Amino acid sequence: MRIETLENFIAISREESISLAAEKMHISQPALSQQLASMEKELGAKLFVRDTRKLKLTDAGMIVQRKAAEILSLYQE
Repeated sequence: MRIETLENFIAISREESISLAAEKMHISQPALSQQLASMEKELGAKLFVRDTRKLKLTDAGMIVQRKAAEILSLYQE
């Protein structure tokens, strides 16, 4: 998995929206949605559920978020 994918995942979880995250990351919403779908397929787990107008992390998503933050922190060092 690429660092960019982890950064985008963190952006989605922070914004609770694929559209807002795509805007902040300067990529298209369909590309980000596809990247998230590929990530979920690769990990074999659903990472978000829709809650009215926001995305909420699943239990698996919370674990991935913590690990992604650790990896990104190490990468930046």
